[in-house]
Amino acid sequence: MNKNIIYNINKLAYPILLNYLLLNIFEILDKAIIGHYSLEGFALIGVVAPPIYEITGAFGVLSVAFNILAAKQKGKGNNTEFEKLFIVSKQIAILISGAFIIICFAGGKSFFQIVYGQKGAYLEELLSYFYPNIFTVMLNMLTFLYSAYYRNKLCTKISFFSTVVSTVVNLFFDICLVYGYMGMPELGTAGAALGSVIGLSSGLLVYQIPYFKQKIRIKMKKEGYLTVGKKLFLLYPTLFGQEFLEGTLFSLILGAAVSRLKIEQMAVYNLLDSLISIISVFIYAYATSIQVYALQQKAAENVNLARKYLKCGSIFTVAVMFILCTVTFIFRIPVMYWLVTDSAAVSAASAMMLFAFLPIFPKVFCQIYMEYLQGINKDKYVFLCTAITTILTGIGVIIASGFLGLQGIYFVITMKYLLLSILYIKKEKVCKSNRTELQLPTV
Repeated sequence: MNKNIIYNINKLAYPILLNYLLLNIFEILDKAIIGHYSLEGFALIGVVAPPIYEITGAFGVLSVAFNILAAKQKGKGNNTEFEKLFIVSKQIAILISGAFIIICFAGGKSFFQIVYGQKGAYLEELLSYFYPNIFTVMLNMLTFLYSAYYRNKLCTKISFFSTVVSTVVNLFFDICLVYGYMGMPELGTAGAALGSVIGLSSGLLVYQIPYFKQKIRIKMKKEGYLTVGKKLFLLYPTLFGQEFLEGTLFSLILGAAVSRLKIEQMAVYNLLDSLISIISVFIYAYATSIQVYALQQKAAENVNLARKYLKCGSIFTVAVMFILCTVTFIFRIPVMYWLVTDSAAVSAASAMMLFAFLPIFPKVFCQIYMEYLQGINKDKYVFLCTAITTILTGIGVIIASGFLGLQGIYFVITMKYLLLSILYIKKEKVCKSNRTELQLPTV
């Protein structure tokens, strides 16, 4: 372990981590408030929320494509093209999310009936949360773009402030609309979704106010829209495909498997998933930090130092995750009672917690090496690996859940991340070996 490397990684990871934590707290607030209101509502949110969250992530990859192109324009000092790129990106985000909202209103009910096997009162309560919540896809896509916009303008504090405002507003309206406080109607599960929409809208307003104050006036012809749009869509497919397979599709398969278990097991999975999602933000924060330093060193022809960042960073992140899992396990009972009040669900989740922790450790290596490979133009290899493992583990989850329940699901997920970790680490070694051969002097 190199102290300087660990110091650098932590220095960059902390701001990223803080923002990730706030975003996950935003998501978990809905579950916690509903968990105290209704166990059935808590279980049903666990069915709806993950697909919406993952679809948002897949569509939100548009902001990654924008960020890559925007950084180039900013580096060239071409502010006009930078602003044009942002305008077109926003319009594309509205079109994509708008089409998704229309599709959800048209076929959402049939989807949950056929794929998730929901019916009767459970289906109606599920839809009361689902229909308002689909608007968060558009709000999040725009928020991601604004965050990348201000990041390229070296104004990062506004993203943190936006997240704080969103979280506070969301908490206030969640409580009021779910329980009927402050003279507002008692909407139950639907109130949590409306609270999220209001909270995200408030956070987006924080971005929009200074943007409008800039009074930017950009005139674009039809050809300009097509040119900028083409640049975005050249980057978008591979990034979207990887995110869709890894997140959205696998999440849908996983949600379908869980939704066919008993309502108690659905609640247990949702409870554990809420805890794991908070812990996992450390993985994403450290992976992003490690990626930045490793890619910088590789660009500077310091390949060995880049590999040290990958190795030291991976080991350090595993150590951090081990400590977090240990602390969470020790205080598991009070933490889970904060989310739900049902003692049977807490007891069952407590017994299942060690199984839920298993996928975390191979996921560390998977995430770190995946982001590095994407940064060195091996995104097609990542996409291929993701496609194969999604198919295999999707089938495995369906089969395992039928025979072993939640234990089987966690075992398959662990094998998925373990396999991807092996594939990515081997690919990185091959890339390093090829690079070393190219650097050998001729005699």
